Amino acid sequence: MAYWDKNGPEPVLPGLYMVIEKMQDQVIRPGQRGVIGMVTNGLAANKGTVVTLNNVGEALTALGVSNYQFAKRCFAGGARQIVAYVLKDAETLAAGLAQLDPYYFDVATIGRDVTSDEVDDLKTWRIANELDGKNFVVVAGGAAGLADNTAIKNLYATGKHGDIMYVGMGGVDIDGNVVSPGELAAWIAGKQGGRGMTQGSLTRQSIDFLADVERRLTKAQREELYTAGIAVPIHNGNQVVLEAAITSSKVIEGTNPSKPHHSGGKLRIAYNAAVYQTTLNDAIESGFIGKINNDLPGQDILTGALNNFNDALIDEGVLAPGTQTTLHPDYVSEGDKIYLLTRGYFIDAAEKFFIDFQVGSVPATAATGGA
Repeated sequence: MAYWDKNGPEPVLPGLYMVIEKMQDQVIRPGQRGVIGMVTNGLAANKGTVVTLNNVGEALTALGVSNYQFAKRCFAGGARQIVAYVLKDAETLAAGLAQLDPYYFDVATIGRDVTSDEVDDLKTWRIANELDGKNFVVVAGGAAGLADNTAIKNLYATGKHGDIMYVGMGGVDIDGNVVSPGELAAWIAGKQGGRGMTQGSLTRQSIDFLADVERRLTKAQREELYTAGIAVPIHNGNQVVLEAAITSSKVIEGTNPSKPHHSGGKLRIAYNAAVYQTTLNDAIESGFIGKINNDLPGQDILTGALNNFNDALIDEGVLAPGTQTTLHPDYVSEGDKIYLLTRGYFIDAAEKFFIDFQVGSVPATAATGGA
C-alpha cells in the first residue's frame, strides 16, 4: 500500500498492489522467504547486470573469489536466493541500488563495506521505494578497524532510517581472520530474510562463525551505540551474539500503529511490517483490482478477506488481537477508489527482563517456634 500525501492530489497509481490464502504460508513461515537484494562487485563478464544466485557456488562463479564472501555469509545466514546487481567500474552505489528497483526482496544488503558518503544513498533509496509502495529492510555495515564509538557513529550519521539496520562492529573467526561489519551485515540480512514473521527477534542471536568481537566494549559504550541506533556484536563470556537487533531510527519503546515500518527501531517489527504490506499489496492486485465492484458487497468482500489475513497473523502471534482493516473513515470510497485503514500493531518479542528480588531472613518467631 503506497504512501500518499493526504494533503496533496491523489496519486495516479495508488499502489494497492499485489490471493491471501495463497500467500499466508509464505508470510508466516520460514523457507518461502529469504530473497535478498544485493549490490556488489563481481567479475567483468557480469558488470552492469543483475544476476540471480541460488547458492554459494553460483556466487563464486558470478562474483569471483575476491567478492563472493558477502554473498557466502548471506547464504550461511539463511538466504534462499540473492538478486544481485554487479556494479560497473566506477559506478556509484546510488546508481547500483536503482537497478534493484524492479525486483522483489524482503531484505537488502551491500556486497561490500559501505563508507560514510554512501549511507545517505541507502536512506534516499529506501525513502524513494517507500513512496512507490515497495517495502523492505536494509542491513549494512562499514569496514573493520574503527577505533572508537565516535568514529562508528560518524560513519552512519547521515543515513538514519527506521527500516535500515547499521552494524557498527565486526569480529574475528576461529582462524583469526577479520570479519568486517559489512560482512556481518550480509549474514544478518540472510538470517532475517530467511525467517517467518512468527519467529522471534535476532537480539542475542548467536553468531557461530565468530570467535570474538572486533573490540570489547564496556556496558556504557554498548549503550551509547545502542542509543544511537547502531547494532553491535558482543562476547558474552560464552559466545559471540548480536547485542540488539535494532534499526537506525531513534530507539523508543512501543510501536506506531499508523506507520508500523517506523516502529521504534526494532528490526523484527520493521521486517514484519514490510512483509505484511508487500503481501497485502500482492493479494489486492492479484485478487481484487478490477475484479470487484466498488459497492457495499464488493467492499465487504475486500475488507473481509483482509481481516481473514489479519486474523491468521493474530492467531500466529504476529498482530495484536483486535487488529482490523476497515474502509477509511476520512475518505469516501466511491468511483474507482477504495481507501482502507488498518488499526492495530505488531507484537514484539520479549527482550528485556526485570526481576525484583525481595528476599529476607526467616522471621524470628518461625525460627524459634514461637507464636
